[in-house]
Amino acid sequence: MRYSDIDPVLMPWAASHSLYVHTQHHDEPVRVMAVVDDAGDQYQLYAGPDPKDSNYPDTKLALVGVSLSKRGDKNHHAFYRERMRFTFQQLVPLSDLSHALDEAWQRVHEWISESGHSRSNA
Repeated sequence: MRYSDIDPVLMPWAASHSLYVHTQHHDEPVRVMAVVDDAGDQYQLYAGPDPKDSNYPDTKLALVGVSLSKRGDKNHHAFYRERMRFTFQQLVPLSDLSHALDEAWQRVHEWISESGHSRSNA
């Protein structure tokens, strides 16, 4: 599965959730969206070919996930221990990609709510 397979599902899904999809990072293709809460905590929601698949980037499954990347009151990334508490990933076939994105979206909103925060657009 390549980004060209994922994009027709991901891009409309992201638009319907008012998310901007970053497609490049250090000259590498990515599909990453920032979710920021009102305290400035930043989460990264992502989708792409499974990088651990030996056939990468021609994989059978997509990796979908979300994780805490930065606490609002810090000028650096969240510590590893904290990031591991706020990480959700799953491997899915293309037919389940939209559902997996919905699950990741729900998970990040649960974390935001549990922190006593609310979501803002980034």
